[in-house]
Amino acid sequence: IGIKYTPIKTIVAKPGTIEILNKILNNKTAYKNISAFGDYLDNAGISQDIKIKKDGSIEIHGNMPGKSVQQFINITQEQLMLPAFDHETFSGIKEIVKSNLQTLKSNPKEAINKVMYGDSTLGYTTKDVLANIDNVTLDDVKQLYNDIMQNSTATVAVATTMDENIKSIVNNSFAQMPMVQKQTHALKQTHKTIEKSTVETTTEPNAQAEIIQAYNFKTSNNIEDDIKFSLMNQILCRGDETGLFNNLREKEKLAYAVHSQYETRGNNSVISCHILTTTDNEDTKEYTPENVQKSINGFTKQINKMKNGEFSEKELEAAKKELKITLKELTYKQQFKENALLNGLNSPYGVDLLNKKYELIDKITKADIQCAAQYAFGGKPIYAITASQKTLDANKE
Repeated sequence: IGIKYTPIKTIVAKPGTIEILNKILNNKTAYKNISAFGDYLDNAGISQDIKIKKDGSIEIHGNMPGKSVQQFINITQEQLMLPAFDHETFSGIKEIVKSNLQTLKSNPKEAINKVMYGDSTLGYTTKDVLANIDNVTLDDVKQLYNDIMQNSTATVAVATTMDENIKSIVNNSFAQMPMVQKQTHALKQTHKTIEKSTVETTTEPNAQAEIIQAYNFKTSNNIEDDIKFSLMNQILCRGDETGLFNNLREKEKLAYAVHSQYETRGNNSVISCHILTTTDNEDTKEYTPENVQKSINGFTKQINKMKNGEFSEKELEAAKKELKITLKELTYKQQFKENALLNGLNSPYGVDLLNKKYELIDKITKADIQCAAQYAFGGKPIYAITASQKTLDANKE
């Protein structure tokens, strides 16, 4: 069973507020302490996860035997409607969140999000959260909770056998939940044009430099465009002739790990190239700071090939085959089916979303992919680099 609450307006909250609320919802309810809560789930054979995403949406996923469906719904309703908003729970969880975040290493992707989304929940970094979390009050957490619950649409997806009893339980139980906002598929206006390239750096005593080169572009909720960008990314990432993997790893020996990634938040889409390239080889004592510039040159070279249409029909056909396999795999496991249903319900295309995507794949041409690349890579890139201070100094210019 999957449940999703999606805010219809932009959520505003202090850094750290989402993380604390997320932990409160996952740990206990107002009526059950942590130990009793865990025992309740274990005894019923329920596996459950609640996650509040950075845009304020709440996703709940649960796996359970058919006989425990009512128990899952009961405890989930209790978690959503009666969170443990007491000072003791709040204070303890705040310290747990702080402790967990202090163990995290720098992530250059956070620097990219900071530039793209600024001082918002989508742009907050781990550093932002740690710097501000002591200023978060229980009232701040309650306010965030109320903003989400009072200003959200809600969808429920169930992947199960054709059991009328389960269907009846689900329909009757969720009908008793509080009213939500009317469903809307309007995209949040998250896109902003990057006027000038920036380079965000973080110092870590690592033997490898982690480099991201990212481009953002404005998008709609059109699935044909989504298919084009997905295929373009697949060719850029894994294409035999044009792909980053074969060129930067296999041919130029710059890295063990290199890939590209395509993702969307609201009306902002991002295509990014990622690499881990060795600069301080502890085994051979070889120092190669020039690998940073070589990696960026490699990204740009392959991106330009995509923009110029210098990829083959064979690569496009391979990308289409891979995307078809991926879409088919989303119908194999119950959890995948549940996610597919949720995604469809939260789109203008409904529960048939995967089938509609599948049908479009073969209609995409090489010219479509070239146009998609020219659009996606038409703006200014943002660079985020995590490396040793020695490597950063050597690449200052």
